[in-house]
Amino acid sequence: MMRKEKAPKVKKKRKWPLIIILTILPIGLAAGAYFAAQRGLIPNPLAAKTPPAKPAAPAPAAEEPAASAESESPAAADRPRPAAQRPNRPSPRRPAAPSVPTTDPDKGARTLAKVWERMEPKKLADMAAGMTDERLVPVLVKMDARRAAALLSELDAQRAATLSMKMQDESSKIPPKTDS
Repeated sequence: MMRKEKAPKVKKKRKWPLIIILTILPIGLAAGAYFAAQRGLIPNPLAAKTPPAKPAAPAPAAEEPAASAESESPAAADRPRPAAQRPNRPSPRRPAAPSVPTTDPDKGARTLAKVWERMEPKKLADMAAGMTDERLVPVLVKMDARRAAALLSELDAQRAATLSMKMQDESSKIPPKTDS
């Protein structure tokens, strides 16, 4: 009985570490150079060259006492006087205007309608008794029709009729077109 000898397994060299290094290294170097140029640590050859600033025109001198004008030599009078320089301070930043939350009545009505749809009609009728029609109608329009009908059936007949008419008016409104 002869046994077949298995050929020794040859390990293949993996190329993925080399590929990763060759792709990540240039990206890292480019990012480092970019941030160093932004901080001014190295010159940025890609930045737009700005022309050197022109010296400011001399400010008109306030009238000085005659004694100082007499003491100056004629050559000094011909030279332009340097403009008064202000210290280089950053301009004060204005605090950001506080954002005022805006309300969306339609979103509020949808949220409340989802909550009311899970409530019992009897308890909901008790709650609705203390609400104005203007607050109640948008919520009823957003509710499921069966749940709204169950609520209306629990209310007084006169109030249910009034709410039904207002619900009809509310549901027939066409929303304004938005420019988008």
